[in-house]
Amino acid sequence: MQAVRTLTLILFITCSMAAQANPPAAKDTQSLSISGTVLRADTRAPLPRVEISLNGGGMTGGDGTEAVFRSGGEDASDAAPKPGVITDEKGHFTIANLKPGTYMLRASRTGMVQKNGGEFGTIVRLQAPNSQNVTILMLVSGAISGRVLNEDGEPMQNVSMGAMRYIYALGRRHLFPAANATTDDKGEYRLFGLKPGSYYVMAAAGKEGLESADATDANAPQVTPQAQKKPDVTVYAARFFPNETSPDRATLVTVKPGDEARADFSLSRVAAHKISGKVTGLSPSTQNDSGQHIRYVMAMQRGMEMQSSMGSLRADGTFDIPALPPGAYKLIAIDTDMKGQATYGFTNVVLDSSDVAGVSIALDGAKAQVRGIVRPDSDTKLDLSKLYVTFVSAQPQTSSEDSSQMPDLEFGSGAGGVAKVEPDGSFKADVSTQPAPVYALLGVRSSGFEDWYTSKVLLNGRDVTDSGFRLTDAQRGALEIVISSSGGTVQGTAMDSNKKPFPNAQIVAIPSDPKLRMRLDLLQRTSADGQGHFKLRGVRPGDYMLMALEDMQQQPFAEAGFLKQNAGKIQLVKVGQSTAQIQLQTIVAEE
Repeated sequence: MQAVRTLTLILFITCSMAAQANPPAAKDTQSLSISGTVLRADTRAPLPRVEISLNGGGMTGGDGTEAVFRSGGEDASDAAPKPGVITDEKGHFTIANLKPGTYMLRASRTGMVQKNGGEFGTIVRLQAPNSQNVTILMLVSGAISGRVLNEDGEPMQNVSMGAMRYIYALGRRHLFPAANATTDDKGEYRLFGLKPGSYYVMAAAGKEGLESADATDANAPQVTPQAQKKPDVTVYAARFFPNETSPDRATLVTVKPGDEARADFSLSRVAAHKISGKVTGLSPSTQNDSGQHIRYVMAMQRGMEMQSSMGSLRADGTFDIPALPPGAYKLIAIDTDMKGQATYGFTNVVLDSSDVAGVSIALDGAKAQVRGIVRPDSDTKLDLSKLYVTFVSAQPQTSSEDSSQMPDLEFGSGAGGVAKVEPDGSFKADVSTQPAPVYALLGVRSSGFEDWYTSKVLLNGRDVTDSGFRLTDAQRGALEIVISSSGGTVQGTAMDSNKKPFPNAQIVAIPSDPKLRMRLDLLQRTSADGQGHFKLRGVRPGDYMLMALEDMQQQPFAEAGFLKQNAGKIQLVKVGQSTAQIQLQTIVAEE
């Protein structure tokens, strides 16, 4: 099973988008530490010999999707993993000599899995002069095992298996692989190290299952000659347990702590067909500086985005992707020139009962140059070279599952360009042309920047902060991005249902006005410390809904249904230039 780059691109895009402009902290070289205790979630007994790993840097996302610029991260060049430590007999650990910034803390122990935090660990924010103390809870992990047979009851070897669950990124669901495995010669598999919960199990035979009607080797392609007809080709299509083409119709497999759930598959062949066509707008070269081929076309089947098929792209731009099962596909053409600059093209194709030929994919090589300047709203001297500008499509996504109308962040539909800000505040970027309006969002590459936010984005004197702007208009003028230090502060404590502090709760603030929830720079988030205390700084004045979550990856915090269901635990806060004090009851994730 080839993990498509969809989620990876989302991580990159949102790392650039959720950021806000803030000035550097006065002491970003101060040495701090992260210490804590690892406990069993069920008994609260300390866990010795747990490996604690730490990653830090400006591009680290605590939930796998959001940028850490809110409270400042280390420079992206310092984002390498830090030396890990092992907990002592009392479950204690300390990692010292850390710079201010945002870090991802992950605990690993055989047979156990981290309970609090998302798929990527627990986010910890260090702000001078305070070090942090955290509590990490771990559960006994579970597993899913089973056997995969073909239509004749024979075991199938080398079938890619995946246990997947939805995570929420910027209010949208994305199917994320929690564990992968491959069937052995008996057709058996085992997916282990799973956090207790419910999973979609997927089996994908890949091209090993390709054959014609008369094939004698189950893994070898063979054609059946027929007069005046093309060969009949069949393939084992990917299936969700028990035998569905979409997760929407699949049966969830529930995993309990220490248990091993069962999911058996019986795969059958389906008729396979080919998609062919031509890509226009290719660069002159097909190789980069290292001599690697960098042109290809990828087909992602809707509902099975983690499974993709690749097609060769010839020198004349023609391509074909053979042996695809029926379904709706998104085709993605990618071309990288000698300088490593990539261009993309997209189209949708529905494959029914026959081949689809003559598909045309135009690479979006057209660029619009956008120029502008970033300036503070006061005489404060700032190192503006630590900032950069990201341009993001304002086109809302079309999923009916999310009423927040966040922008569509599927592969290739989000980012348009990135510009480095010069010391004098000027910037310029070549942005991919698109019909939808574009937002200009600020990001920062180093620590600090707690108290500033983007106040205005002006184009030829017109405020386009909330509406976005057309690239054609930006080419006739210059952008002016104004940052302000007059933001508000929200601080408080995250509590459990017994009014006791909830360590490491994830604090989220979203605009009360649903129309503003597509303003990704208004999505505020931080993490509570080991005593449940939290602080959001540099919040743009306005009305917000604040909530404390146990695991924001598993909780659709921007969906109308979730907000209504948990209205009693969500606080409405009017943020001004003063400090608001609140207490939040943490919304526990459903297992």
